[in-house]
Amino acid sequence: MKLSSVLLLLQFLSVAFGQPEPCFYEGVVKLAPFNSNDRYAGIVEVCHNGYWGTICTDSLTRSWSEKNAHIACWNVIDPVTQTKPYSGALNSVILSTLPKSNQVSQSVPIHYRSVVCDGTEVTFADCSQISTNTSACTHDYDAAVVCRQNSNDNDVRLVGSITDGQGAVEMKVATYGWVRLCPGDFDLSGVCNKLGYTSTNYQTYTISTNRDSLTKLSLTTVCVTLYQYVDYDYYSKKKRDVESYQSCTTEYTTICDYSATVYAGVICSNTGTDGSVRLYGGSDPAIGNVEVLYNGVWGAVCAKGWNEDAGRLVCAQLGYDPNNDYFDIGFAGRPLARIALATGLVRVRFKRH
Repeated sequence: MKLSSVLLLLQFLSVAFGQPEPCFYEGVVKLAPFNSNDRYAGIVEVCHNGYWGTICTDSLTRSWSEKNAHIACWNVIDPVTQTKPYSGALNSVILSTLPKSNQVSQSVPIHYRSVVCDGTEVTFADCSQISTNTSACTHDYDAAVVCRQNSNDNDVRLVGSITDGQGAVEMKVATYGWVRLCPGDFDLSGVCNKLGYTSTNYQTYTISTNRDSLTKLSLTTVCVTLYQYVDYDYYSKKKRDVESYQSCTTEYTTICDYSATVYAGVICSNTGTDGSVRLYGGSDPAIGNVEVLYNGVWGAVCAKGWNEDAGRLVCAQLGYDPNNDYFDIGFAGRPLARIALATGLVRVRFKRH
């Protein structure tokens, strides 16, 4: 019998008899999905001491962050393929913000509380703060995540700080994969917007541990001197008056003037006004899920009741001409924001004539 079949059988028997579900690999994570379509979103269950259990967030401090969510998603194991399918988290969620119907069974133990990670850890056991004293916890405050299955070139994430919106920048680069950046060489002005924030301050971060011994990239300018003949003597049949010029390109290099543990980073914040809109999660700035800033937090828009008039309003707010520019309205099919966790979110695509 395949291992995946054994795991499914044990899961069935545990549920049937109201017992904690056994697990075999310490530190790995699975998601208890919000619904049958949300394989990438759910309540975090971590394998500890042979059983799956949840993580409690403190009801007052809400100690569940985007860095914790990254560690959770990186450690999710697909029960069928036995692989790690997720490249990181889109957001972190506390169960108390969701309908009670999403709670896990009361037979599921609560393993940890007060977890504080900075994003450089391999598993939750490596985090700087973690407690097994869960006697005061209930499943009302179980931690949950929305994971990102695929990452694209130039995607970014932050590590090295326990504070949301702060940290050293890791970027997805073709050939190199995820890398960290040498200070001073990169334009980081768009990093915070990619992560759902509206303003950026620059900061270097010192990280003494490397989760995957990530490559550190810098930029270098490589110039080549080229020559061309600008005149031709018809009598001698010879070219003359040679002119030279330089052709320069910017290339990645692994040589950096800074210490090996110092990285380029950012401090992000939200300074926009309520009602601001943006597109998020698309392949270019004109494609993506519609999100609205409300109480300083970017949130998705549920597709119920969405129509072309609403699309034209978004079009105008983003600087497109709602009468002359073409746009498509679609549905994201997956949650991408911190407020809404619906599976039918609005997605638009704009194209100027």
